[in-house]
Parts: sequence; C-alpha cells; structure tokens
Amino acid sequence: MALPVFVILFIGLTYVARLAESAQSADMTARTCAWLYSANDCTEIPPGCDGYLRSGTASSDLGKVVTKEFEDRKGDISSSGNGGSFLSGFVGALLESAVQDAFGRSLDATVSNDTHPPELFGGDKVTATVTGHYQLACNLKPTTLGNVAADAWNKLMP
Repeated sequence: MALPVFVILFIGLTYVARLAESAQSADMTARTCAWLYSANDCTEIPPGCDGYLRSGTASSDLGKVVTKEFEDRKGDISSSGNGGSFLSGFVGALLESAVQDAFGRSLDATVSNDTHPPELFGGDKVTATVTGHYQLACNLKPTTLGNVAADAWNKLMP
C-alpha cells in the first residue's frame, strides 16, 4: 500500500529537482550574459546571448542624484566670484560625462527555460516556465592616459 505513495513522492521529488536545476541554469545564463555584455562596454552582444539582453538608459536614480548634487555645488563654486567659473565649467563638463557614463547606462538580462513534468503529472501537455533575471550597470570603456588627455584637450579647445 505504501509503495505507490513512495513512487509518486519520488517522481514528484525528481520533478522539483528538475525545476530547481532549470531555474539555476536560467539564472546562471542571465548572469553570465550580463557580465560579458557589461565587460564589453554594452556595445557587443556575446555569442549565445541573442535575445536575452536589453539595454536601459539609467541603472538607477543614483546618476540623477549625483548629477543634481554636482550641479548645485558647481553653482556655489562659480558664484564665489574668485574667477574660477571657467575652471569649474571645464571640470564640470568632464565630471558630468564621467558621472553619466558611470551611472547612466544599465542592462537587463532575462532568460526563460521551459520544463515538462513527468508523464504521471501531465507530461508534455503541461509546461512550467522558470525565469532568470539579472540587472547590471554597464562598465566604462577601457581607456588609456592618452585618451584621457585627448578628451580633456577636446573639451578645452572644441
């Protein structure tokens, strides 16, 4: 009498294990694709990640808060009347682009996996979908000291 109960329990346990494995696989794929895409400055989709990635425009409100705070402080510096308005404008232009690059871009990776239960629980007629999701800010593009100097010169002398 107990044997059928144990068989059903065992089959159910393997189904739950298969669901957990599928969810872990979806999470791992989403995380891997997000990290690889972020490492490429969110410009080149890594192989095998087509359809999983979506770029955002702001990773959080932190970029807006930092930019607003900087604008408030820039106004304080330029209103002090010590002739630093040119310098503060120049530094402001450099920092504003750096803040926007650091906090203004993000990506979302979403991966869905379908799992079918055993025949005893519906088989191919029923599909359980698990979703892995990962959000990450885009890394800054790798740069050299020469590029930083060239960017600063271009800001100074457009």
